[in-house]
Amino acid sequence: MARPAMTAAALAAAGLIFSAAAAGGEDDGTVIRILSPRNGEVVKGDTVELKYEWTSGGKAHHVHIYLDGERIKTTTFKGLFKGRHAVVLRPATSDHELLDVVEAVIFTVE
Repeated sequence: MARPAMTAAALAAAGLIFSAAAAGGEDDGTVIRILSPRNGEVVKGDTVELKYEWTSGGKAHHVHIYLDGERIKTTTFKGLFKGRHAVVLRPATSDHELLDVVEAVIFTVE
């Protein structure tokens, strides 16, 4: 079954729209896929482990992780409040310039 795509409207609703200028306006062919949590998933407890895979298109050096609009440096989200949360992944160059590729999911903590 195909995953539902995160639309610009869904990202805007989550407060996670990034401008093309911030994105660097470039898509180098990098592919990012969030494996867990899944879009729309309901999770129990206040800890969620982010699992993803990515392949650089050439310019991407690493991936920036955003949880609820804030950049974080871990794939284990602890102490999450009950309710909706959004995870956004953005590839970046070695100089931390964001490329114009976005992978995002929204999940709910119960």
